[in-house]
Amino acid sequence: TAAEVEGTALVRQWRAGRRERQLRSLDWSRYHLQVCFVDGYEPSYFKARLASVLFRRICRARGCGVLLCCEAGGLQPTQRKQAVDQSSVFLPGLNQRDHEFLEQPLEEFLPAHIHLYDAVLATDQETCDALRKRLSHAGLNADVDHLCVLGDYLDAYDVMLAQENAQGAPTPKPSMTPGFVTVDGIRGLMDGSISPGPLRGRPQPQPVGPALGGLPTAWGILWSEAGNPDELQPGDAETPTENVPNPQTIGRLLRSAVGLQRSLSASIPEDMRWWNDEE
Repeated sequence: TAAEVEGTALVRQWRAGRRERQLRSLDWSRYHLQVCFVDGYEPSYFKARLASVLFRRICRARGCGVLLCCEAGGLQPTQRKQAVDQSSVFLPGLNQRDHEFLEQPLEEFLPAHIHLYDAVLATDQETCDALRKRLSHAGLNADVDHLCVLGDYLDAYDVMLAQENAQGAPTPKPSMTPGFVTVDGIRGLMDGSISPGPLRGRPQPQPVGPALGGLPTAWGILWSEAGNPDELQPGDAETPTENVPNPQTIGRLLRSAVGLQRSLSASIPEDMRWWNDEE
């Protein structure tokens, strides 16, 4: 119906405005970004933990693990070694490093930490509001641009993919693979048919690509469980009440983490001179 179409447009516009504010604030002068997921849901802070694991895996699959670094924190210090009950979480394809991270206690995110990160993602609106209140009480700017809610990126992948389908995908110039030197590669460098690529200059823009490219195929179930990204869910605006992360919650975290990675990677200024770009 017309009302549904209008509602979808309003949700997309609302989210886009919030994430654009954060993206405009990013500072790439250190040639990488520090990201932190902050959770206010005790005792395990499972959404921040899972978001961090998902984001790390997505970055590795996209080859940007060095450009986008992430951590996770809670609004309160953990009194005990509270961890996610992994037996209750459907998240296949995790490696030993992922499991170990889910079991580690998180550090408390203090107001002073807000300046340590380029992007701070609250796992829900209630956590974001609580964090801004703490910043105000600490005499800091509570309206910092680089803080927003992770769910603001829920539909970012879909929006970027639609734009790419309409405008065309970027066509990176063929480049050498770091760590490998071949006769054909040397010839290409000499005649200009390929470039040093990641060995020199700003990282080349990548196509938006398949949402779960390079990730466990079973995650496709979680992607579909997320539901319609154009619809607001209770967890998008409030701290969830469930003790066990359900598939829809994990699916929406996955969608948001994919959208966040694509958005941050695409935010490198086109005219930026990279640290290893020498004449």
